[in-house]
Amino acid sequence: MRRLLAACLMLDCAAYGISQPRTPDPSTIQERYRAIEVNSFEVEAGVDFPPHYFARLQGELIKQLQEKHLFEAVLKPDEQPPRAEMPVLRLTGVVTKFKEGSRAKRYFVGFGAGTSQIFAHARYIDRESGQTVIEAEVIGTLNGGLFGGDTKNVIHQFAASVVTTTQLMLLKKPVAEKAVAVLPASTGNAADAPEQTTLEITHSDLDARQKVLNDLAEKGFRIVRYASTSSKSATITLEKRGDASQEHKYLMMQTQLPGTLQKELNKAAAEGYRLVPHTLGFLKGYFLIAEKGAPAPGVQYEYRLHVTMRVSSAEKNVREDQAQGFVLIDTSQVQNSMHMIVLEREIPRQMPVTLD
Repeated sequence: MRRLLAACLMLDCAAYGISQPRTPDPSTIQERYRAIEVNSFEVEAGVDFPPHYFARLQGELIKQLQEKHLFEAVLKPDEQPPRAEMPVLRLTGVVTKFKEGSRAKRYFVGFGAGTSQIFAHARYIDRESGQTVIEAEVIGTLNGGLFGGDTKNVIHQFAASVVTTTQLMLLKKPVAEKAVAVLPASTGNAADAPEQTTLEITHSDLDARQKVLNDLAEKGFRIVRYASTSSKSATITLEKRGDASQEHKYLMMQTQLPGTLQKELNKAAAEGYRLVPHTLGFLKGYFLIAEKGAPAPGVQYEYRLHVTMRVSSAEKNVREDQAQGFVLIDTSQVQNSMHMIVLEREIPRQMPVTLD
């Protein structure tokens, strides 16, 4: 009887994960870095970001990271980790846009009116080597609260978005990225600085904007940055560098259903397209950009895309997909409470079937 009871308990534990601690995956960023250093964020030129908000941001990030227990140690700049051999991940970034919003509109109108938002590009850097490990576009949104919510509370919401992004991106396997949109760094000399241009897009004119984007691609420009500026608009930064003779083409995708977006992305991948990193987001619908360049011989890409309200569900999706050979590419918090993730893996190129 005791043996039978013990066997039943073992089955229950296996079925429900009780008393069965998850074996850490040493290949993930989370297991490689057990300490994080939180640096100040910079503010992009021309962005009117209140100094008193800026002063609170670093402290709020440290506080929320400590409360989340994602790392053994959360450090201030130049603070040493508990063990000398412990690798440290340095968090920094740039605030790219600030929308102050209106507390009165949030209180009296609601439904998204008067929303306060912070947009930023976050970077996670290996402190010893200086190499960038993760990059992410992060948005903090305040659209309510007591009597509409004090606008300064957007700092808390932004920090929460950064922490959520950190939590998900730590599950990524730190493989060498072969992102289609990543170009070599500039030498820093003015004479060598690449020619740069920006393209504003909105949800209502995507077809026209895609044509302009591809006209620029024909001239040798490639996407180096995508930044949301609202739930209906974004800015694309392009640079002209290197061999402009290589042909590239872009495809913008926008749908109301994540499943449809995944199907469209995989269909485009079969035609030689690949997701442009950090273009995942919401543009009056789920949105991303794919790029077609010189294809790798015999290789194409397959994608999994998930949207969920629960971070734990997103983590589960990442672990399951990465166990099948996918790699987490991007994560985005859309509509303030939905978490959108996309994973990618290489597969043999599917040759078209021809009938004699």
